[in-house]
Amino acid sequence: MLIFGGSVGDWREKAAYAQDKADNDFAAIRDIRCEGIDDVPTAMAFMAALAGDTKCKEFLYHATVNLFRCERLTRDQWFKVIDELEKRLGLEGHYRIAFEHIKKDRQHYHIYWLRLPPGNSGPAVNMGNDYSVHRSTTVHFEKEFGLKPAPRKEKNKPSHKRQEINERNAKTRIDPDAVSKVVTRIYHGSKTSKEFVQSLSKAGYTLTCGKQNKLVLVDQKGGYHGLMRRIDGVKICDMRQKFPELETMTLPSLSSVLKTRRPPSRQSFRRVAQSFSRKLPRSTSSRTSKRQGHNPYLVTPCMRSLASIMAEASARQRSEQQKKSYPPPMMKKRRRKKEDENKLAKAGTTKAEIENAELLAWALENHRIDILRDFGIIILPENPTLQELVQHGSIPPNALEP
Repeated sequence: MLIFGGSVGDWREKAAYAQDKADNDFAAIRDIRCEGIDDVPTAMAFMAALAGDTKCKEFLYHATVNLFRCERLTRDQWFKVIDELEKRLGLEGHYRIAFEHIKKDRQHYHIYWLRLPPGNSGPAVNMGNDYSVHRSTTVHFEKEFGLKPAPRKEKNKPSHKRQEINERNAKTRIDPDAVSKVVTRIYHGSKTSKEFVQSLSKAGYTLTCGKQNKLVLVDQKGGYHGLMRRIDGVKICDMRQKFPELETMTLPSLSSVLKTRRPPSRQSFRRVAQSFSRKLPRSTSSRTSKRQGHNPYLVTPCMRSLASIMAEASARQRSEQQKKSYPPPMMKKRRRKKEDENKLAKAGTTKAEIENAELLAWALENHRIDILRDFGIIILPENPTLQELVQHGSIPPNALEP
C-alpha cells in the first residue's frame, strides 16, 4: 500500500477527473458526503462557495491510496482505511468525495476533503505534517490486511546527497576508523595542550580552527575531521577539563591549511595556463584547423615550479582588483575638499574669512578702490592735503580752524 496527497484548489479540473474514465479500466463514485448532494460537480462547487468567503485558496485536500497489482480490498476495508486516514489527518466530519479507479490491474482510491470545517466554524486544517500520517497509516493497514509493504527508505541508510559526499571524501580522506585510533591514543598519551598538538603534527595531522572556532583535524591527504568525532569515548567537557589552554592557543585556519594540503584542481591549472599563455594566429585554412582541433592558446614552456606560477597569477589578479578599486577623479576632489575643511577646522578659521582675505589681496593688487572701500580702506596720494586727511578721518575737523 502507498498513500500520498497534498492541498489543491482547482476544483473544476478535479470534478471533471472524477467523472471521466480517461485511461482507467474502471471508474466509479463511491461516496459523497456534502449536505445530501449526490452530484460531484455540485458538491465541488458547494465546497468552493464555502471557501470563497475565506482567504484559503487551496481549500481541498487530495489523497490517493494505491495497492500493488493483483491486490484487492473490499468496499468495507476501503472505507475503514479512508476513515482512519481522515481521523489521523484531523479532517473528521469534513465534507468529502471518494471515487475508485482501476488502471492496469492496480486498484486505487481518490479522496477529496474540504479543509474548512462544516459551517465555516473555524480555520482551515493545517496539512503540513501529512507525510508521517501517510506512512503510519500505510504500515498499520499493511499489517492488518496482509498487504505487500511499499519500498521505503532505510533509517540508517544515508541520503543520495550524503552518499555522494562520502564517495567524494573517500578519494581524499584517510579511513576515519584509522584516524580515530591514532588520535585517541595521542589524546590519552598527552598531558598538556602543547604536547597534544605537537604529537598530532608528528603523526601527520594538523589541528586547525574552523567555523565558529571549532577544532578541526586535517589529515595527510587534505581530508578534514571534527576533532571530537575522532576521539572515542571523550566529550567536549572532558577535553576542556584536560586541555584548558587549547581554546586560547593560536591555531591556523582550516582554509589556509587545506590550500597547502589538497592538490590543485583542474580549474586552477586551467587558470594558470591561460594567465601564462599567448594567442596563436589562426590557420589560413579553417577546415584544417577544425580537423586538427585547433587550440588558440599555447602554454609557454616554464621551468618555474607550480607554486611560483600560482603566486604570480594571484599577485596579478590582486593588482587588477586594486586598479579597479582606485578612486575616480570626482572622489579625489571630494576627498581633497574634505581634507581642506579639516585643516581649517584645526586652525580655528572659517572658509568665509579665507575668501575675504583672498579678495582683499586681489583688490590691493589691482587697485580696486570700490572693493577696498567696502572693507573700510581708502588709498591716499603720496602728499595728501589737510582736507583729504580730514575726509579720510586721519585728523579731526578742528585742525582746520585758525
